[in-house]
Amino acid sequence: MRVVHVSTSDLAGGAARGTYRLHRALVESGVDSRLIVSQKLSADPTVSEAFPQRFSTLRRLLRERLDRLPLACYPRRAPTDFSLNWARNGVWRAIVAARPDVVHLHWINHGFLPLAHLRKLRAPLVWSLYDLWPFTGGCHYSGACRSYERACGACPLLGSTRARDLSARILRAKRRAWSGLRPEIVCFSRQTEAQTRASSLFANLSLSVIPPPVDTRVYRPIPVADARRLLGLDPAAFVVMLGATQLGQPRKGADLAHAALASLERTGPLAQLTLCTFGGSPPDAPDHAGAIPVKHLGPLHDDLTVALAYSAADAVLVPSREDTGPLVAVEALACGAPVIGFPIGLIADLVRHGHTGFLATPFEPAGLAAGVRWAAEHRGDPGVRTAARDVAVRLADARAQVPRYLEIYARARGTP
Repeated sequence: MRVVHVSTSDLAGGAARGTYRLHRALVESGVDSRLIVSQKLSADPTVSEAFPQRFSTLRRLLRERLDRLPLACYPRRAPTDFSLNWARNGVWRAIVAARPDVVHLHWINHGFLPLAHLRKLRAPLVWSLYDLWPFTGGCHYSGACRSYERACGACPLLGSTRARDLSARILRAKRRAWSGLRPEIVCFSRQTEAQTRASSLFANLSLSVIPPPVDTRVYRPIPVADARRLLGLDPAAFVVMLGATQLGQPRKGADLAHAALASLERTGPLAQLTLCTFGGSPPDAPDHAGAIPVKHLGPLHDDLTVALAYSAADAVLVPSREDTGPLVAVEALACGAPVIGFPIGLIADLVRHGHTGFLATPFEPAGLAAGVRWAAEHRGDPGVRTAARDVAVRLADARAQVPRYLEIYARARGTP
């Protein structure tokens, strides 16, 4: 059986890294797995670009800009991701040329795979939901809006009051694209499963809940002293880590984390409390949260360095307001770091309150502050760190997930 994965990238961003980990786990298990992307960053020969011609970067950027062109009609739209995937291109030919028995879709935005081309693939489909976009009218996260459960329109993210706006048209286009197709859907959390079952597009499809894959051979506990020495962190500090591809995204909740830390006093077990951040930070990111110093590690571009950051932490703050994952939570747990966050997405499934981390009341900074105090009281507790590692290995190890994906592929093909 040949599985062809489709993703906008193989390494750029959390969705791409999760896709690549699953692909590599399948390859290592002997599965004929290929990955087709718009932007290839790895040197892996099993990964190929759909458009490897000259000027491919320029063509990719032009394709992304063309896909966003209709959004110019909505000057009051919110500054957040809103994808259309309407502009036709020839990526379907590259997928069909790979002769797939199953096509596994992942994050396919920035105009990479047009919706109208799904039925051209002529293969059973599986789709992993790295956000809510596959069943919405264009938003990746909907906030308080639940219009995707009906028909979209009057989209608050577009700043629209019209029932027949772009979001309504995109949802109708998705309904036409999926007509007659019965993809297998993979959700990363029970919360995303519930949102998917409530949607007007995917309510009656076959859903599986599997946490995003992690290579637990790389994401593993590294001695704290070694990790801090390599990252240049104070060996005596009480380190709370905060990371995301883009920390400035409001849904990631960095503002809530800073408010929580600003409320704490550096006394007792918190006397040497330090916040460390990694990922893309706004240019005006503060160097203090109240009295708490903030050390910015910047973007970390390889898995081993990210694993060092988690291993160096006494706790990892994951204050997301919305997320299907986040990948940070399962990576941190795999490195033995307790996670402090709200019961959102994957965190609600993997974090056992008081055992592998701390679940705060949404969306209260005071709850996150209580979590930091809990982590300080349990600093270095081998029971907490072992339990955190165990839950990630048991549920999210990429190699251990392979049999479940093979079952999903068999169902998609209609084979026992």
